[in-house]
Formats: sequence, C-alpha cells, structure tokens
Amino acid sequence: MTGPTSPHTLPAPGRGSARAGALPLDRSGPAPGTAPGAGRRGESADAAVLDAAAASLLSVGVRRTTATDVARRAGVSRMTLYRRWPDLRSLVGDVMTREWGRIVTAAARAAEPSLAAGTRAGLVRYLVTAAQTFRANPLFRKILETDPELLVPYVLERLGATQRLVLELLCEQLREAQAGGAVRAGDPATQARMVLLVVQSYVLSADTLGDEITEEALARELYLTLDGYLAPRAGETAEAAFDATDAVRTVDVVEAVEAADAVDEIRPIEHPGAPS
Repeated sequence: MTGPTSPHTLPAPGRGSARAGALPLDRSGPAPGTAPGAGRRGESADAAVLDAAAASLLSVGVRRTTATDVARRAGVSRMTLYRRWPDLRSLVGDVMTREWGRIVTAAARAAEPSLAAGTRAGLVRYLVTAAQTFRANPLFRKILETDPELLVPYVLERLGATQRLVLELLCEQLREAQAGGAVRAGDPATQARMVLLVVQSYVLSADTLGDEITEEALARELYLTLDGYLAPRAGETAEAAFDATDAVRTVDVVEAVEAADAVDEIRPIEHPGAPS
C-alpha cells in the first residue's frame, strides 16, 4: 500500500535486513561523494515537503490537494517540488510509503523483545498490533474514506514498498520461530504471503462488515486466526493435510458444478403462466 520506490521509500527485499532490531529505515547518512551536510539538508527539505503533503491530505483529501498548497506549506517553490517529484501522484505515494513504514517499524520495535525470543505469541501479537495501528492511523482513515482507489493497485495489481518490507520481516521471523518449534514447518515465504493476505483483508475490509462487532472482538478473532494458522500440527505437515483432503474435495466440487451445468442445459425453460 505504497507508492513507487524512491530515494526516501523503503527498500525492496534483499537490500538490507528487516529484523526488528535492524530495520532498513536509516537514510541519515549522505550519499558517497556528497558534500558534508548536503545530504542531510536535502533530506530535511524532502521531509518538510512530505510533512506538508501529509497535512494537506489530512485537511482536504487527495483530490483537493494541490502542488501550490503543498509548496506553500513546506516553504518551497513549486519548481523545487517538481524537480523532486514529477507529479502529485508520486508525492502522495511517498507520503503513504513513509507513513505505513513508520507503522510497521514502530510496531516491530515495540514488540522487539518477544519477536527476538522467536515465540509465536510474540509474532502474532505484533501482527495484530500493527493491523490495529493501521486502522487507527488518521492518514489511512482519511484515504480509506475519501480516496480508497489509491489503495487498489496494492491489493489487485502489485506489491508496494511497505508490503515488501512486511514480507521480508515476516520471512525472517517465521524462520526463527520454526527453528524453535513455535511455528509449524513450511515454506516461510509462502506462509508470510498468506499472513499478509489475512492481515491486509482485516485492515482494508473490516469496516464493510458494519459496527455490530467491536474492534476489540475482531482483533481477538484475528489473533486466533493467525495463531491457529501458524501453530504446529502434531504428526503431519500442512501440505500433507491439504493433499489428503482438500485436493479431493476440490475435484468433487468441480465435478458437481459440471453436472449441475449439464442438467441446466437439458432442462426446459419454464415460463410463468404458460400452459402445463
């Protein structure tokens, strides 16, 4: 759920460790060959623009945010802004990337002791806390309520930088938890993707279910869902369980659907009021 990767977006997997204690967020040092202090000045100016854009998004929403307003809030010229961001969409993408990255890393650092211990409870608690923090974040709420189409590409088309960061973090934590027997055996990359799909659905779609159920009750069910999915299974792997049952059921369902279609093809069409 982020914009395209840029010099101040989060890195794609493989560019650095995503462990809770060593998350790849530090961009404070100047690039090689940069004059002393120039890197920090540039990043400070970028941060001011991102802060200004975030304030404008919260105030008036995406559709009414303009480059002129962002530049005025940041105290820079429009030309300066456009030299750094080619259009408003890329700027909004970087604002989302920064905000979502802050949520992910802050939740990881808060959960660092239990994550470092490699326990399933600590990992699941981190995931639920991060999901709840996303849902309560003012910028996320504003986008979800007024401009949800901004999030669609990262649900239907491609992964954003923050999603890649989450997957990298999850893969490492799942490997460590598996080594200690806290999480069932399986491919950590596959498990991480399924966990992301579950949590992402909760974050994006919980509001569509109405307010009959409290946030606390839904969060508890999310915890139980993730804990049950990751819990070790005595005597069998998840792959073996699926191959032995669900694969057969899938064939049965397909055959039943095909049989029903065949019956519909030969069944005469009945018209109300027609003579029998």
